Amino acid sequence: MSETSSPTNSSKHSANEWSAKDVNAQDSSNSEPDDLRVSAPPFQTWHDSWDEFSTSLIVYQEQTSQLYSIRAAVKATTTNQAFGDYNKTFIGTHGWNKSSQGQGRRTGHLERSFGCQVVLCATVMRCPATETFRVCVTKHKRAHNHELNSAVFESYPSNRRIADPDVLDLVDELIKAGGKPKKILRYLHETTGKCVTLRDVHNMVQRLKPKRHGSATVKE
Repeated sequence: MSETSSPTNSSKHSANEWSAKDVNAQDSSNSEPDDLRVSAPPFQTWHDSWDEFSTSLIVYQEQTSQLYSIRAAVKATTTNQAFGDYNKTFIGTHGWNKSSQGQGRRTGHLERSFGCQVVLCATVMRCPATETFRVCVTKHKRAHNHELNSAVFESYPSNRRIADPDVLDLVDELIKAGGKPKKILRYLHETTGKCVTLRDVHNMVQRLKPKRHGSATVKE
C-alpha cells in the first residue's frame, strides 16, 4: 500500500533539472564552490513497513545519485513493536562530521565529508488516510552542497562492492589459475558493469585467501 506522492515521477526529470548551478564542479572538497546548492527530488512520504521504506530508498538513491547512511535508530515501544524500530535518521554520505571520526585507518567517510546538511528522518506513526501505523518521512532536507551525478554515485565503495557469490566464485577460480589483477578487473567490468578499481581487486584477492586455504585444508 503506497501513497501517490512517490519520488518516481519527479525522479524521471533529467539530471539537468535539479543539477547544481556550476555543472563543471567536481566531487572534491577543494573544488566545490561555497554557495553550491543542489536540490534533489522529494522522497515518498508513507510506507507500510521498514522493509518497504528500505526498498523505496534504494530505488530513490539510484534514481537521484544520492547515497544515504543510517546515523541513528530508536527502538519501537510496545504500541508499535511489530515495526522493530520507531525512528531512523539518515544522513548523506558527504554529511559526516570530520571531528567525530575515529583515528583508525578507515577514512572513507572522512575523505567524502563536505559537511553536507542533507538529512532524512522517518518515524512510525498513525497514518490519517489508513488509520494504521505506518512509516512516515517526517523530515527531509534535500539541498546538497556538492554536485550529484551518476559517475560519482557509482564510484562510492558501497556501490563498487561485489556481492554476487557466483561472480566471487569465478574470481576465485581466476586467482587459482594465476589470473593477474588487471585481467580480473577487466572481467569484473564486463560482467558486473560496476566501477571496480584495481585496488578493489587487490582487496578482493586478500579477502578470498582464507576461503582458498580452507578449501585446501579440507582436501588434504
